[in-house]
Amino acid sequence: MTADAPLPKPKARLRDIALAAGVAQGTVSNVFNHPERVSDAIRGKVMAAAEALGYQGADPLARMLRTGHIGTIAVVIPEGLGYAFGDPAALALIQGVAAVCDETGRGISVYAAADVEAARKALASAAVDGFIMYCMEEEPGVLDIIRGRGLPVVTVDQPLLEGCRTVTVADRSGAAAATRHLLGLGHRRIGVLSMELMPDSREGEVSLDRIHGSIYAAGQERLFGILDAAFAADIPAARLPIEECLFDVESIERGTARLLQRQPGLTAILATCDRLALGAMGWLARQGLAVPGDVSVIGFDDIPAAATATPPLTTIRQPLVGKGRAAAGLLIDPGDRREIHFETELVLRGSTGPAKG
Repeated sequence: MTADAPLPKPKARLRDIALAAGVAQGTVSNVFNHPERVSDAIRGKVMAAAEALGYQGADPLARMLRTGHIGTIAVVIPEGLGYAFGDPAALALIQGVAAVCDETGRGISVYAAADVEAARKALASAAVDGFIMYCMEEEPGVLDIIRGRGLPVVTVDQPLLEGCRTVTVADRSGAAAATRHLLGLGHRRIGVLSMELMPDSREGEVSLDRIHGSIYAAGQERLFGILDAAFAADIPAARLPIEECLFDVESIERGTARLLQRQPGLTAILATCDRLALGAMGWLARQGLAVPGDVSVIGFDDIPAAATATPPLTTIRQPLVGKGRAAAGLLIDPGDRREIHFETELVLRGSTGPAKG
């Protein structure tokens, strides 16, 4: 620092604001922590004084030492941050968590576990009050760190972990309902597009062993639901080709093309998520195949793009934002609840119709 450089301005404290506003320090604390206890007039005076003094809010560490809470919720996702903000389902969940944080005066931090070692370091020192784990496989390196913190944990779309609360969706029965819808329209030559079942970037034909060995609960349960309904209709698994895809256009196109090769005369495609269904619809259109005239398509999730697609996508609706809200609520104020379970709903739109012939 040079001799003529200005000295840094002292950080404003609550007592400085109280003195400037002419109120008690406890009143200032209520303005920032319990505003409902203070009149609009007093709150206005305090906020004006805080702004004039350049007050930037309570020190997080000091708040944690004083209250035992930092005021922030962590959301942990299995992929990179690009996935969190690029996948409509993941983004909707984060929006649901953020809505509850806004309503309760909390913050939200999103942590990516794609790099396990980096995630371990970040989660070990994360200044948060608890963790929401979304679609996380049982990666010991991450789970051990989170459990070792002794903070509340809520899982979403994954098997219940010991000591954790969970938010689940009726994936299996929802996928079975989607399958029955196609069967009711006369479809018997059906192909399935599946989300990734293991974190190995594999795509291609799916065996029963791979389904049983999947570490992603939602995708696994949806395939089980499809197989349940097919079996009930006397369609053996061998006659129901399943193609595993990555979440990129080229992979979805390859998977859709392989389905048509493996299932001659295919009349319907059942996708385990809307992103795959919409990708398949785009590829079919470029091949000159009409949806649903030539091939019916059904998805799962009901992301916003499903309703605006051409044609609009028939799908299974789950509460994407609602899951995030439920997870945040279960973390903040669980009461005696261990699990919040959501049912699904078949949403009929224009992408499915009677089988040809």
